[in-house]
Formats: sequence, C-alpha cells, structure tokens
Amino acid sequence: MSYAAYWDGGAGTTSWNDAANWDPDGVPTPDTDLELGAEPAQEIVVSANASSSRIDLGYENDYDVNFTVDGATLTTGWFVNASKKVDATVNITNGGTLDTAYNRLYISNYGTGVINVYDGTVKNLNTEYGIFMCGKPAGEATINLYDGEIIANGIETGNQWTVNIGSGELKLNGDHRTFMNTYSDNFNPIQGMTSIQVDYDSQGDLTTVTAVPEPATLTLLGIGGLSLFRRKRKN
Repeated sequence: MSYAAYWDGGAGTTSWNDAANWDPDGVPTPDTDLELGAEPAQEIVVSANASSSRIDLGYENDYDVNFTVDGATLTTGWFVNASKKVDATVNITNGGTLDTAYNRLYISNYGTGVINVYDGTVKNLNTEYGIFMCGKPAGEATINLYDGEIIANGIETGNQWTVNIGSGELKLNGDHRTFMNTYSDNFNPIQGMTSIQVDYDSQGDLTTVTAVPEPATLTLLGIGGLSLFRRKRKN
C-alpha cells in the first residue's frame, strides 16, 4: 500500500504534533494513512487528540518504534503494530484512549508487538473480527493490562501470544467463556494477582476478564452468572 505521510523525526522531538516530524511536513489529517518508525528506534508521543485512517508501525522502513498515547484520544481506522519484522511497543498512559473505530487492531502482524495499558482504554469494536493477536505465523504478541481497560468484540488468536492482566479489565462483547477456557494458558495474572477470573453477564451479554489475588474455583454456568478458570501464577 502507499502512505500519505511517513514519520521521519525531522523535528528532533517525540511529539506527534510537530509538523517537521512528518514527511511531507505537516500534522496528519484524519484521512491520512501513516507509517511510523525511524532510525534509531523512535519515541513517538500523542499528547493531544489525533486521528488518521490507518497507522502501521514499521511496515516498509523496518524500523523499531515505541509509541505512546498519553492522556489523549487517538482514533484510527486500522492500527497495525509490529507490521514488519520489527519490535514495536504501544503504551497507553494517563487516561489515554486508542480507538480503532470499527476496524482492525493488530497487536503484532509480523514482528514482536507489545501493548502496555497502564492507565486508559483500548477500543476495538470491529463487528466481524476483534483484536488480532498475530497476523502472521512469525508474529509474537503480548498485551500487558496493568490498569485501565480493553474493550473489544473478541480476540483472534495467533501463533505466539500472551495476555497478562494486573489491575485492568478485558471486556469482550458476547459470551466468550468457551474461548477463555480453551485458551486459558495464554492468560496470566501479574502484579501480585494469582488467578484469572471470567464473569459473564447474560443481561448485558458481556464477558469481563480480570485478575484476582485469591485462587478461583472453576465454575461454568450454562446461562448467565459467573465463570472462573484457574491460572496459577508463573514463577
């Protein structure tokens, strides 16, 4: 694909809103397709509300990138992390929001992709798919949900993927209890938590996945109620 703008770091800063950081110079408009990454690994920070039609981290330039949404809302149609054989890390901090606006979110497409949610929200409400953990067999994807929340319609699995949950919440529209039990080994408690808990609300048709400090007993109810699966803490 062709891109309307590339990150070149020309301003010598980390700010998305510095026009000289883009090629061609100028802060991206909502309808632009963007490729991010520069040599050496570039820190890019979105600290004011921004939008685009597509964002690829490292697609054609093969450059690693650390990307942070800090207290702002970034809305994009597609967000592809680690879209080439690169290391790409996304951080959501200070109440920031990454909203993929009814299209695809890849934690990793081809490289090593990480999304850290420290405080804020990641939204992917694609009505057909959900969050793609790994787009290609070579991809390696990790979500660290330290706090805040991830809201999605589901999760598409991959070859190598892990979801680590501390104080945050993973909210999936629909009943995902079977999925969570099938892939329980891919979900780990962190930050002193000892097990993963799955709650299904039949009235709201919402599955909420959290980590808890006490071991949970596996219960799978047919309609509504509470479903728990055991995941012991890994040393």
